[in-house]
Amino acid sequence: MRDIFKEYAIKEGVELKRVKNHRVRQTCECTGDGCVWRANGSYMIDGVTFMIKTLLDQHDCQGDLLRENYKALVDIQRLYKAKHRASKELAKDHAKCSRYLRRPFIGVDGCHLKGPFGGVLLLAMSLDANSGLFPLAICICEKETNNSWE
Repeated sequence: MRDIFKEYAIKEGVELKRVKNHRVRQTCECTGDGCVWRANGSYMIDGVTFMIKTLLDQHDCQGDLLRENYKALVDIQRLYKAKHRASKELAKDHAKCSRYLRRPFIGVDGCHLKGPFGGVLLLAMSLDANSGLFPLAICICEKETNNSWE
């Protein structure tokens, strides 16, 4: 979870400090003056999954950073709108690039069959006009080989 908080701090351009840093529970706060951002998380009962229990996701310090670094005074609403506009432009570029991907797609996969008969199930599939998968060929073989001449 420490890595998640570190990545978040880099992405948002803020500095976080650890208030609680236990093996099973962590609490981080923003170091900005008067900033209310705070996250508290702990491991779930399975001991593997980490869940954020409390999140106050509002930074009041980003305007202060802009004022200190660039001598500019910007309110939070204007920052939010600029971020939203930039995200929208990036999404447009992504959609434009995905048009150039080729639609004809043929995937080949196989799986070993368990049971008294065994063998390998091989499948070739493709995409239809609605981007749905449909099978082109299905085959059950005695064994899977890498050499097509066997």
